[in-house]
Amino acid sequence: MLLQQLNRSDAEKVFVIGQNVSTGTTAAHTLVCWESIVAAASLGNAFNKPATSNLNLFAGVIDADAAADAYQLVQVYGYRDSIAGQFAVNVSASAAGMILGPVAGQASGHSHGQSFAFGPIMGMTNTASGVGYHRGFIRAL
Repeated sequence: MLLQQLNRSDAEKVFVIGQNVSTGTTAAHTLVCWESIVAAASLGNAFNKPATSNLNLFAGVIDADAAADAYQLVQVYGYRDSIAGQFAVNVSASAAGMILGPVAGQASGHSHGQSFAFGPIMGMTNTASGVGYHRGFIRAL
């Protein structure tokens, strides 16, 4: 576990190091889940793209691109400027305060319109809706 050095200008962040066990490269800023069926070569820190079997094992947001079997930082706590996600389509409400979570078969998070609940990622982008990179606070410790 890596704790960012405390200072006045940056919010606190916590990272863990994980191994990408998906078949291809996992893109930066996407949500990943711990792998429940761990390969023999893994050290117990294997992550994969969200699937039906691992949705409850949300790990965090990957910091940079990770090739298959490569190790990479996964942010598990703190503020992040760019999280791949899709907020529920609702032109009458702001997405700020909605929660994002992993969706099977997708690398981005999704909100179902839930708000002000304890979730893995609290959206902080003040947009009505849409797919893109959003600001948020990660709570996956």
